[in-house]
Amino acid sequence: MDTTTIILIVLLIVVAAGVAFWYMNNQAATLAEAEAEAEAARLAAMTAAAEASAAADADADADADADADADADMPPAAGTHPLAGDKYIVVKGTETTGVIVPDSNATKKFELDTTGARTSKMVITLEAVEGEADTYYLFAKMLKKYMKYDNGGFKLMQKIPTTTPKSLKPYKIKFTSIGDEYAMSYMDKDDVQTFFGYKADGAMTSDKSVATILTTGLVAPEDAGVSSYILTGNFGEENFTAFEIAVDDEDKPKTNIKGCLEALPDVDLGEGVDRDSLLAVAYKASEPSEDMDEAGNTIMTKPCRAYTTTGNRVSDGTGWVTTCVDETKNIEQGCLL
Repeated sequence: MDTTTIILIVLLIVVAAGVAFWYMNNQAATLAEAEAEAEAARLAAMTAAAEASAAADADADADADADADADADMPPAAGTHPLAGDKYIVVKGTETTGVIVPDSNATKKFELDTTGARTSKMVITLEAVEGEADTYYLFAKMLKKYMKYDNGGFKLMQKIPTTTPKSLKPYKIKFTSIGDEYAMSYMDKDDVQTFFGYKADGAMTSDKSVATILTTGLVAPEDAGVSSYILTGNFGEENFTAFEIAVDDEDKPKTNIKGCLEALPDVDLGEGVDRDSLLAVAYKASEPSEDMDEAGNTIMTKPCRAYTTTGNRVSDGTGWVTTCVDETKNIEQGCLL
């Protein structure tokens, strides 16, 4: 092989390496740009869908107003208020998920409880507004007061005003469906639909565009009642049996107390446990224990506990939440009543 041929081969190898290096760097940048564009497109699609839904709702409301005289004595069609009843209003933010807790001492913003608890003080009754689909009066059940949206937050009132239709507007809260969640809104003084919700820092905001609250302010109402009450803490370090939690369709452990209740009927609690005596179940995410297995690996704690007594609840049991085994019993009464 002559010198010229060798030089040509070396040059070809250098060029090929340079092309490969350039392609790999540009491919990474292209992928990053593509991911950013995909996320922007996803949010844009959600915004468009939400605004289209809101526009359709507005048209429906206008048609309803036009036919109000003819239909004044007719009740709303079945299914126009699917969320009516006692609920927990769960804010589904990208950074924080929590339940709205009505508070008579709060000046504007109600705090979000992010512990996983579900208690009587969190229950909000959604009362259907007749003739207005998907629109409700919000009633803080324990405080026995109505909620209205008022300039950057909720305000509690003894009763709904009956003086003028205009005075009712901030009390009428509409839940517009966006996928599995909802955007809350009300009609402002100019009859413009105004969306509102929580921001990432916990403050509340409102805007005529639903895009403002898409990532942090959507809500997912959950059915509320005695059977759904969940308190923080547990019933101490005695009289319980630990067990593993149920898994999902991908065989991954579930991450809430419902997974413990689901697993309970099928787990082996041992011969000494009388299932009829079980009162409560507690959950805390698995964490490393002080024990090691035969191979020297750290053993993870079991996330679920089944209690046979509920005498003294340890309310500061960090990370634990507890509920009753019997859904007719009240955890606030120690699952005895």
